Amino acid sequence: MESNKIALVTGAAVRIGRAISRSLAEAGYDLLLHYHSSASAVETLAEELNSHGSHVKTIRADFSRPGQIREMWQRLPEEWTPQVLVNNASVFYDSGLEDSGMQDLELNMQVNFRSAYLLTKLFAEQAADDSNIINILDTRINRYDTQFIDYALSKKLLTEFTRVSARILGPKIRVNGIAPGLILPPPGHTISYLQQKAQKIPLQRAGDVQNITKTLLFLLENNFITGQIIFVDGGEHLL
Repeated sequence: MESNKIALVTGAAVRIGRAISRSLAEAGYDLLLHYHSSASAVETLAEELNSHGSHVKTIRADFSRPGQIREMWQRLPEEWTPQVLVNNASVFYDSGLEDSGMQDLELNMQVNFRSAYLLTKLFAEQAADDSNIINILDTRINRYDTQFIDYALSKKLLTEFTRVSARILGPKIRVNGIAPGLILPPPGHTISYLQQKAQKIPLQRAGDVQNITKTLLFLLENNFITGQIIFVDGGEHLL
């Protein structure tokens, strides 16, 4: 394998993770594509990126099971040590105070926060100079929604961890976050759903995955930025 930089993208098979993986491959990175249940989608993506000259490996782990995160890391070949970690994997569904028990909170915290927390520690143990961590957040971190409560809490915690870890891990590692807004419609909805929602935000239009990937590449290229959260949401965080 040639000595290209290597990026590990979690939740790489679909949606924003898929777009991020493509953009990193186009920028010259070799890819470690993490997935859980989207085996067919990740293999298709790997074949596509391999055919365009990137070296790609896929690696499966269920982030709801803490032991599988460390096991996944230990399975990485020594010559595939990443210089970039993109913590993108997440679960997203409606939950609130009317739901009994702690299962929803525990699942959101485990997949959306604790997986990134542990991967950050594992990444930091072997990171070379000028390494990067990008955490994918959500515009909801700036609001007090009464919907998706457990999801929002997990992303708020990841936001604070982004800033704390940036302070701890510099100068060797830069840590930043991207908070998307109306980028892709939820499963089961069409683009018209986003267009309707967008009428209430300052720019009155939905974004697209290129708005996210361009921001990610900017953060990787600008070596004097760390601890920043960039809202890519058409101004939705101002509401």
